[in-house]
Amino acid sequence: MTDLKHKVTIEKVERVAPDILHFTTERPNNYEVVPGHAVMLGIPDSGQSPGPFSPTSSPDDPYLEFYIKIYRQRDGLTDQIEECKPGSLLEISDHFGKIDYKGEGAFFAAGTGITPFLALLRHLKRQNIAAGNELYYSEKKRVELIQEEEFREILGDNAHFILTENEFDPRRIDAEFLEEHITVDAAKMFYICGPLEFEDEVADWLRARDVDGSRIIREDR
Repeated sequence: MTDLKHKVTIEKVERVAPDILHFTTERPNNYEVVPGHAVMLGIPDSGQSPGPFSPTSSPDDPYLEFYIKIYRQRDGLTDQIEECKPGSLLEISDHFGKIDYKGEGAFFAAGTGITPFLALLRHLKRQNIAAGNELYYSEKKRVELIQEEEFREILGDNAHFILTENEFDPRRIDAEFLEEHITVDAAKMFYICGPLEFEDEVADWLRARDVDGSRIIREDR
């Protein structure tokens, strides 16, 4: 297990959706933030195993930021995170992960799998190189989307939101959707993050169209 060597104090907590909390914490001295990477996060003396979460703050921000979905009665860690308040302590590890920016491409996210991409696209915007990327972000309902307006600001018409419980046009990012909307270009990278079944379906569709594995960026599972 990655060592939880840093203790950080929560500075701000706000509920941004019924089951999603937005946290900011202090940032340890000389703490490295890599957009797209995750950290292990836990609560001291809670008795719960830590879990992986992707900070959404940028390398030059003086704080750390997280969007955390609460899984009530399923995940004891997030139940306890929901009880945290400004001043509460968290423990975090150094960063780790395989989601790094390898060039212009399409980002596919489901649920809180959007968090590493929020960090990456914010970072690209600050470098003025976000244009040309596309985002396909799936959630159940619009109220659950994280930072929808910010994604629209960063990517304009290249930010696409797919709602699986849309009353008028329910869709999901599956093989049928990909066949309809995605053109496999030799120069394009494909970034995937979300539940394992979602990641596998997108990756399998790409591989069936002879997309080389080096162009598919996702965490190892």
